[in-house]
Amino acid sequence: MKSRKLITGLGLSIALIVSGCANLSDTARKRGAYDFNCPQDQVAVNTVPGGSFAVTGCGKSTTYKCWRTGMEPQCIQEKDIPKG
Repeated sequence: MKSRKLITGLGLSIALIVSGCANLSDTARKRGAYDFNCPQDQVAVNTVPGGSFAVTGCGKSTTYKCWRTGMEPQCIQEKDIPKG
């Protein structure tokens, strides 16, 4: 009984993590479409190490760092992140 609860909890945790990544990827796509003035269906998103997203579309490309603040996902171009 205890192992069944553990497996169910682990499965739920993995599903939440995967869906969170998908939502961040969708947010990166929307941000790229907006920044590139490009239809979303022409924007490609690839996850890169460190939790960033490489976004290309309509002959343009950039990398976004995305995160959640509460329930709202946000993305910023990595070139705009202060070094320090």
